[in-house]
Amino acid sequence: MIANRNMDSPYAPMHEIEPGLYLGDMDAARDEELLREYTITYVLGILDNFFCMPKFEGIMYHRIQMADSFQSNIEDHLSEALGFIEQARKEGHNVLVHCAAGISRSASFVIAYMMVKYNMQYDNARDFVRGKRDCIMPNLGFRRQLEDLKIQEYKKFLN
Repeated sequence: MIANRNMDSPYAPMHEIEPGLYLGDMDAARDEELLREYTITYVLGILDNFFCMPKFEGIMYHRIQMADSFQSNIEDHLSEALGFIEQARKEGHNVLVHCAAGISRSASFVIAYMMVKYNMQYDNARDFVRGKRDCIMPNLGFRRQLEDLKIQEYKKFLN
């Protein structure tokens, strides 16, 4: 059970970025009651490892093992992440994208999703996401990759 259930708080375990798309930390992903309360049925996790992460019945999971390091390559996993998020949204499901703290890795993938979906440049997408979850801060390596992202190459994963 998460202590801070006020989703308007900057310290909330997750925030809604756009209808049905949530960005959060691993506490949100571990809280079955919270996931059920917000009818989240898809969870995209990006962590170093998942040994401490439960899976709940009725929820579709996609897990990406990736460190929060400036050397990690987002594009190695971007097509699968975008496809998973888009599948959930097209089918009318709510999806949570999470990492350990909901600040760097998961924020980077949500920013990439917004960039591709809405043809946004990195700064605009980052500012939009930060307007919903104030604590985001993609690491320098992720920021550089997102600034150089060839948006059109990923459009096919949102069809």
